[in-house]
Amino acid sequence: MRTPVTPGPDPFDRILTGEFHCLSDFRTNRPRGTSDWLIIQTIGGGGIVTVGDDGFPLVRGDIILSRPASEHHYQTNSRSGKWDLLWAHFHPRQEWLDWLHWPRLAGGWGKLHFTGAADKRIQDRLRQMHHYASHSLGCGRSNLLAMNALEEVLLWCDAANETRQVPMDGPTQIVFDMISSHYAKPLPLRLLARESGQSIARLTRQFRKYVGTSPQALIENNRLDRARQLLARTTLSIKEISTQTGFSNPFYFSSRFKAAFGQNPRRYRAHILKN
Repeated sequence: MRTPVTPGPDPFDRILTGEFHCLSDFRTNRPRGTSDWLIIQTIGGGGIVTVGDDGFPLVRGDIILSRPASEHHYQTNSRSGKWDLLWAHFHPRQEWLDWLHWPRLAGGWGKLHFTGAADKRIQDRLRQMHHYASHSLGCGRSNLLAMNALEEVLLWCDAANETRQVPMDGPTQIVFDMISSHYAKPLPLRLLARESGQSIARLTRQFRKYVGTSPQALIENNRLDRARQLLARTTLSIKEISTQTGFSNPFYFSSRFKAAFGQNPRRYRAHILKN
């Protein structure tokens, strides 16, 4: 019987946080954005986020959210001369995805606005998130506490979101549940379409509408996420993990894992055990 190993910190569950007090020369330009999500709350002064040829001013109480691969062009508003902000780059947990459909600002950006006690509550929780993320409490507790603080922020944002999308329709929920429970099994689109009673084209369109990604992408994300857990928590071989998570070819598994996490499975496991 193979024995489990003590898990190390989970890079996928880590967030990068900060509190910036920016002067007039601050600007960020990432034409391809990032592979994670970005949340920014303006707590003083003002900023501008630019999408295409349009600039959108940000004032205290504004909180913006960027989807992965969205253009990042933002800077201090010259009229304000400074921009104070709290921010976090993060990978959402699976249950968060439904909370991330914010009122659209432009491009891949969403925006909400808070005032008074609600603004202070969001600010306090983001500061607490940054505090936890910046201090080591051992055994990955810092990251977990930071993620929990961010989760509360996203819940408050979801509660204030008057344009929140309706829950998934029945057929999409069927597909989502199948993928969540049976992602390690072969799940071709034709099977998912048949089980949900719709065409492949409609299935893909509705799934993107409600989940924000394609069925194939969610299947692979679930497989890779499970593979990370097995690499960190067991002594199963790479081939065994590949098979258990639905990758019939270990070489293809290693290639997809590296593309997602920047390290092949062997190096990833070595890094986790070392830390």
